Amino acid sequence: MKRIGITLRLLLLLLGSSGQLHSQDLLASFDSAVVETGQAIRLTLSVPQGISKPENIDLSAWSAAFPTENILGYSPWHTLGDYWQAEVKLIAFDADTLQLDPVSIGLQDGQVLRSKPLQLIVVATPSPDEIRDMADVKDIHKEPSRWTDYLFWISLVVALLLLAAIWYFWASRDERSRAAASRTIQLPPDELALRKLQLLASKNLIQTEDFAEYYGTLSFILREYLQGHYQFPALESVAADIMIKLPALAFPPDLLLAVEEFLRRSDLAKFAQAIPPDEYHPYAMQLIRECIERTKPS
Repeated sequence: MKRIGITLRLLLLLLGSSGQLHSQDLLASFDSAVVETGQAIRLTLSVPQGISKPENIDLSAWSAAFPTENILGYSPWHTLGDYWQAEVKLIAFDADTLQLDPVSIGLQDGQVLRSKPLQLIVVATPSPDEIRDMADVKDIHKEPSRWTDYLFWISLVVALLLLAAIWYFWASRDERSRAAASRTIQLPPDELALRKLQLLASKNLIQTEDFAEYYGTLSFILREYLQGHYQFPALESVAADIMIKLPALAFPPDLLLAVEEFLRRSDLAKFAQAIPPDEYHPYAMQLIRECIERTKPS
């Protein structure tokens, strides 16, 4: 009987472990790391299509920060590239730094998927100045008549000057275009990004502790390179959309998690003054350089 009990416990453990997948199979991210109170924010959930189709989204672990009335809606699951994707619209009314537990998603085959823990910074919405701070209303004074008697002639001269300027612009447009084209040097995206990294390193922003500009510039260089190299609007995309796009673009798989972590830390450094550890600063620049070197054309 004792052996039978031990065997049953082992079977239960095996069944429990087989019903869950790794957290890296579920990508969960907000469209911004910082949001104002009363402003809706979107949570994007992405599951690889190689796994069973997702069904239920469980946000019960967030009930303290986002009760039922703060969940504005769920989108249906749809396909985007190689992923199943859904969005949840949320709203927060209290300023706080929220450390959120993993999101759980139930799949059709009965397995459960969990994301990594998330962080969201909710800041108070600025209030307008109080009425008592407004300047007193001044008395109305009649404007004396001066140059307005000549308004017709002034308007006529301005119109003639404008017509002359338009004619000059059109007459010299072709010549300016040819001159500008001869002075413009189009650099490949990888060469341009590497030059900008070299220039950023020469500014010594880490020594001057200007971390917001440092991580803002690094993030811009990476997004600009991805946009130029892979031809998608990375400069206008949020981090979650970039991370969904990269696996389908032959981006090195072993760099995906590091890039996702870098984009999250960059947003926190730019918008919330949440500075990464000292050892992460040189690593971030080396990571961007490695992304360029490993994806640039041979």
